[in-house]
Amino acid sequence: MNKRILGASAIAVLLAGVSTGALAETKMYNNVPDGAEVARMLGAQPTYRAIEFSMPSPQAAQPPSQTVPASMTTPAPVPTAPPSRAVPASAPAQAASAGDSMGFRLNFRYNSAELAPESLPYVDAIGRAMRNEPRMQGAVVVIEGHTDASGTADYNLRLSERRAEAVKLYLIRQFGISSAQLQTVGKGKFEPIDAANPYSGENRRVEFSRAPNS
Repeated sequence: MNKRILGASAIAVLLAGVSTGALAETKMYNNVPDGAEVARMLGAQPTYRAIEFSMPSPQAAQPPSQTVPASMTTPAPVPTAPPSRAVPASAPAQAASAGDSMGFRLNFRYNSAELAPESLPYVDAIGRAMRNEPRMQGAVVVIEGHTDASGTADYNLRLSERRAEAVKLYLIRQFGISSAQLQTVGKGKFEPIDAANPYSGENRRVEFSRAPNS
Protein backbone atom coordinates (compact mmCIF):
# COMPACT_ATOMS: atom_id res chain seq x y z
CA MET A 1 0.00 0.00 0.00
CA ASN A 2 1.29 3.45 -0.86
CA LYS A 3 1.52 5.99 1.93
CA ARG A 4 2.34 9.66 2.23
CA ILE A 5 4.00 10.79 5.45
CA LEU A 6 2.73 14.04 6.92
CA GLY A 7 4.96 15.77 9.42
CA ALA A 8 3.07 16.69 12.52
CA SER A 9 6.22 15.30 14.08
CA ALA A 10 8.49 12.38 14.41
CA ILE A 11 8.09 9.83 17.17
CA ALA A 12 7.25 6.66 15.52
CA VAL A 13 4.53 4.08 16.03
CA LEU A 14 2.42 4.42 13.05
CA LEU A 15 -1.21 3.91 13.44
CA ALA A 16 -1.41 2.44 10.02
CA GLY A 17 -3.38 2.78 6.84
CA VAL A 18 -5.22 -0.11 5.29
CA SER A 19 -6.53 1.33 2.08
CA THR A 20 -8.21 0.06 -1.03
CA GLY A 21 -5.94 1.74 -3.56
CA ALA A 22 -6.12 5.44 -2.74
CA LEU A 23 -2.99 7.12 -1.41
CA ALA A 24 -3.26 6.87 2.37
CA GLU A 25 -1.71 9.49 4.62
CA THR A 26 0.29 8.86 7.77
CA LYS A 27 0.39 11.72 10.27
CA MET A 28 3.35 11.68 12.65
CA TYR A 29 3.17 13.02 16.21
CA ASN A 30 5.88 14.22 18.59
CA ASN A 31 3.50 14.33 21.52
CA VAL A 32 0.96 11.84 22.83
CA PRO A 33 -2.40 12.68 21.18
CA ASP A 34 -5.54 13.08 23.23
CA GLY A 35 -8.59 10.85 22.87
CA ALA A 36 -10.43 13.26 20.59
CA GLU A 37 -7.56 13.27 18.10
CA VAL A 38 -7.31 9.47 18.13
CA ALA A 39 -11.06 9.25 17.56
CA ARG A 40 -10.84 11.73 14.69
CA MET A 41 -8.18 9.65 12.96
CA LEU A 42 -9.37 6.13 13.79
CA GLY A 43 -13.00 6.40 14.85
CA ALA A 44 -16.27 6.14 12.97
CA GLN A 45 -17.64 9.01 10.92
CA PRO A 46 -19.69 11.51 12.96
CA THR A 47 -23.42 10.91 13.05
CA TYR A 48 -26.13 13.47 12.36
CA ARG A 49 -29.61 13.92 13.67
CA ALA A 50 -32.54 15.80 12.16
CA ILE A 51 -33.99 18.65 14.14
CA GLU A 52 -37.48 19.84 13.24
CA PHE A 53 -38.03 23.58 13.30
CA SER A 54 -41.68 24.69 13.36
CA MET A 55 -43.46 28.00 13.78
CA PRO A 56 -46.95 28.43 15.17
CA SER A 57 -49.50 29.67 12.67
CA PRO A 58 -50.38 33.29 13.42
CA GLN A 59 -54.00 33.85 14.36
CA ALA A 60 -55.49 36.48 12.08
CA ALA A 61 -57.94 38.94 13.61
CA GLN A 62 -61.52 38.06 12.79
CA PRO A 63 -63.33 40.91 10.97
CA PRO A 64 -67.00 41.58 11.72
CA SER A 65 -69.17 39.13 9.89
CA GLN A 66 -70.82 40.42 6.81
CA THR A 67 -72.32 38.97 3.72
CA VAL A 68 -69.84 38.92 0.83
CA PRO A 69 -70.57 37.56 -2.64
CA ALA A 70 -68.93 34.18 -3.19
CA SER A 71 -67.06 35.52 -6.22
CA MET A 72 -65.22 38.05 -4.03
CA THR A 73 -64.06 35.54 -1.44
CA THR A 74 -60.24 34.91 -1.47
CA PRO A 75 -58.74 32.29 0.85
CA ALA A 76 -56.04 33.62 3.17
CA PRO A 77 -52.52 32.22 2.57
CA VAL A 78 -51.54 29.44 4.96
CA PRO A 79 -48.16 29.99 6.63
CA THR A 80 -45.75 27.10 6.22
CA ALA A 81 -43.00 25.96 8.58
CA PRO A 82 -39.41 26.06 7.33
CA PRO A 83 -38.05 22.71 6.14
CA SER A 84 -36.20 20.38 8.49
CA ARG A 85 -32.43 20.33 8.32
CA ALA A 86 -29.76 17.99 9.62
CA VAL A 87 -27.24 19.39 12.06
CA PRO A 88 -24.21 17.68 13.65
CA ALA A 89 -24.94 16.04 16.96
CA SER A 90 -21.95 17.77 18.53
CA ALA A 91 -20.16 19.54 15.65
CA PRO A 92 -17.14 17.17 15.69
CA ALA A 93 -13.87 17.85 13.91
CA GLN A 94 -13.56 16.56 10.38
CA ALA A 95 -12.92 12.82 10.43
CA ALA A 96 -9.90 11.38 8.69
CA SER A 97 -10.35 9.53 5.43
CA ALA A 98 -10.55 5.74 5.45
CA GLY A 99 -7.03 4.31 5.23
CA ASP A 100 -5.34 7.28 6.89
CA SER A 101 -3.11 6.50 9.85
CA MET A 102 -1.56 8.30 12.78
CA GLY A 103 1.93 7.60 13.93
CA PHE A 104 4.40 7.80 16.76
CA ARG A 105 7.71 6.04 17.30
CA LEU A 106 7.31 2.86 19.29
CA ASN A 107 10.50 1.34 20.61
CA PHE A 108 10.99 -2.35 21.40
CA ARG A 109 13.82 -4.13 23.14
CA TYR A 110 16.52 -5.05 20.66
CA ASN A 111 15.51 -8.02 18.47
CA SER A 112 12.41 -8.62 20.60
CA ALA A 113 8.70 -7.91 20.77
CA GLU A 114 8.90 -6.38 24.28
CA LEU A 115 7.62 -2.81 24.35
CA ALA A 116 10.06 -0.32 25.84
CA PRO A 117 8.63 1.77 28.75
CA GLU A 118 9.01 5.05 26.85
CA SER A 119 6.61 3.76 24.19
CA LEU A 120 3.76 2.86 26.52
CA PRO A 121 2.15 6.35 26.74
CA TYR A 122 1.47 6.24 22.99
CA VAL A 123 -0.16 2.81 23.14
CA ASP A 124 -2.07 3.95 26.22
CA ALA A 125 -3.54 6.81 24.18
CA ILE A 126 -4.99 4.30 21.73
CA GLY A 127 -6.33 2.11 24.54
CA ARG A 128 -8.01 4.98 26.38
CA ALA A 129 -9.62 6.25 23.19
CA MET A 130 -10.92 2.79 22.24
CA ARG A 131 -12.37 2.36 25.72
CA ASN A 132 -13.79 5.85 26.32
CA GLU A 133 -14.42 7.75 23.09
CA PRO A 134 -17.97 7.32 21.68
CA ARG A 135 -16.76 7.25 18.08
CA MET A 136 -14.37 4.41 18.90
CA GLN A 137 -17.03 2.11 20.37
CA GLY A 138 -17.06 -1.05 18.26
CA ALA A 139 -14.37 0.28 15.93
CA VAL A 140 -11.97 -2.30 14.49
CA VAL A 141 -8.35 -1.14 14.43
CA VAL A 142 -5.62 -2.69 12.31
CA ILE A 143 -2.17 -2.96 13.90
CA GLU A 144 0.78 -3.33 11.50
CA GLY A 145 4.30 -4.24 12.55
CA HIS A 146 7.29 -2.94 10.56
CA THR A 147 11.07 -3.42 10.81
CA ASP A 148 14.17 -1.96 9.23
CA ALA A 149 16.27 -3.89 6.71
CA SER A 150 18.65 -5.49 9.22
CA GLY A 151 18.41 -9.29 9.06
CA THR A 152 16.72 -11.58 6.59
CA ALA A 153 13.34 -10.88 5.04
CA ASP A 154 11.80 -13.95 6.67
CA TYR A 155 13.13 -13.08 10.14
CA ASN A 156 11.93 -9.47 9.87
CA LEU A 157 8.49 -10.59 8.75
CA ARG A 158 8.10 -12.81 11.82
CA LEU A 159 9.49 -10.11 14.12
CA SER A 160 7.03 -7.53 12.78
CA GLU A 161 4.15 -9.97 13.34
CA ARG A 162 5.28 -10.57 16.93
CA ARG A 163 5.50 -6.84 17.63
CA ALA A 164 2.01 -6.21 16.27
CA GLU A 165 0.71 -9.05 18.45
CA ALA A 166 2.53 -7.61 21.49
CA VAL A 167 0.72 -4.30 21.06
CA LYS A 168 -2.61 -6.11 20.66
CA LEU A 169 -2.08 -8.13 23.85
CA TYR A 170 -1.12 -4.98 25.77
CA LEU A 171 -4.36 -3.26 24.71
CA ILE A 172 -6.41 -6.31 25.68
CA ARG A 173 -4.77 -6.76 29.08
CA GLN A 174 -4.44 -3.13 30.12
CA PHE A 175 -7.68 -1.69 28.71
CA GLY A 176 -10.00 -4.66 28.24
CA ILE A 177 -10.30 -4.10 24.49
CA SER A 178 -12.02 -7.00 22.74
CA SER A 179 -9.71 -9.07 20.55
CA ALA A 180 -12.41 -8.82 17.86
CA GLN A 181 -11.65 -5.09 17.63
CA LEU A 182 -7.94 -5.60 16.97
CA GLN A 183 -6.45 -7.07 13.81
CA THR A 184 -2.71 -7.60 13.35
CA VAL A 185 -0.43 -7.99 10.36
CA GLY A 186 3.35 -8.04 9.89
CA LYS A 187 4.95 -6.13 7.01
CA GLY A 188 8.60 -6.84 7.78
CA LYS A 189 11.02 -4.52 6.00
CA PHE A 190 8.96 -4.08 2.84
CA GLU A 191 7.20 -0.77 3.59
CA PRO A 192 9.89 1.58 4.98
CA ILE A 193 9.10 5.18 5.82
CA ASP A 194 12.66 6.17 4.94
CA ALA A 195 13.17 4.21 1.74
CA ALA A 196 16.45 6.00 1.05
CA ASN A 197 17.87 4.60 4.30
CA PRO A 198 16.29 1.16 4.86
CA TYR A 199 18.35 0.61 8.05
CA SER A 200 17.03 3.79 9.70
CA GLY A 201 15.28 3.48 13.06
CA GLU A 202 12.38 5.44 11.51
CA ASN A 203 11.39 2.22 9.77
CA ARG A 204 11.01 0.23 13.00
CA ARG A 205 7.46 0.99 14.00
CA VAL A 206 3.91 -0.19 14.58
CA GLU A 207 1.05 1.40 12.64
CA PHE A 208 -2.66 1.61 13.42
CA SER A 209 -5.61 2.44 11.16
CA ARG A 210 -9.36 2.05 11.09
CA ALA A 211 -10.31 -1.21 9.37
CA PRO A 212 -12.34 -0.79 6.20
CA ASN A 213 -16.13 -0.83 6.77
CA SER A 214 -15.77 -0.75 10.56
